[in-house]
Amino acid sequence: YLRIGQDTTTESVRRFAKLVIRLYGEQYLRAPNEEDTKRLMEMNEKRGWPGMLGSLD
Repeated sequence: YLRIGQDTTTESVRRFAKLVIRLYGEQYLRAPNEEDTKRLMEMNEKRGWPGMLGSLD
C-alpha cells in the first residue's frame, strides 16, 4: 500500500503529460491535415455517421 499526497500526484501527472506531449506530440497529437480529414469523413460516412470528423471516446 502506497500513500501519495494529492499535490504530489497532481504535479506528477502534469509532468508526465508534458513529457508525453513533448516526445510524441508532433507525430501522434498533431491536428489532422486535409488528407486526414477527407479520409476520416469518408470512413465515418461508411459507418453511418455522415459529417462526423471524430469522437472523444
